[in-house]
Amino acid sequence: MLASKCPICGEKLSIDKVEKLLKGGNDVAVTKVTAGVCKKCGEILYEAETANKFDEIREKLRKGDTKGLRLLGKCYAM
Repeated sequence: MLASKCPICGEKLSIDKVEKLLKGGNDVAVTKVTAGVCKKCGEILYEAETANKFDEIREKLRKGDTKGLRLLGKCYAM
């Protein structure tokens, strides 16, 4: 269960859908999750179950396992 107040500034958190980028190896996954968001300072808090899912996705990416993920495009760096 999420805290009701921001641990940084003490303002009330609102529950919103947020987009999270997860990097593992050379790959990145994009996921939308529900999180507590502070409208004052921008702090984002995730439930423990959500944070654990992030770790699982990062580990899959590190291993090159993209089964169940949809390719969105390509990213290039210089």
